[in-house]
Amino acid sequence: MGLKKILDRFLFYDYLNGNFAYKNYINHQKEYHPQEKILDKKTFLRQLRESKWHKINRCC
Repeated sequence: MGLKKILDRFLFYDYLNGNFAYKNYINHQKEYHPQEKILDKKTFLRQLRESKWHKINRCC
């Protein structure tokens, strides 16, 4: 297996388990909201999951 495939799989796993979203969140908070407290990973992922799945997702 080539290095690129290994890296791609690692990045895909990183995306699936929420690390990618959490890293983006931290970078955003530091740049645009430095005065606010940064959530821990567990709390962030719980809020992300709730915002995605605890709403009405249909048109009617």
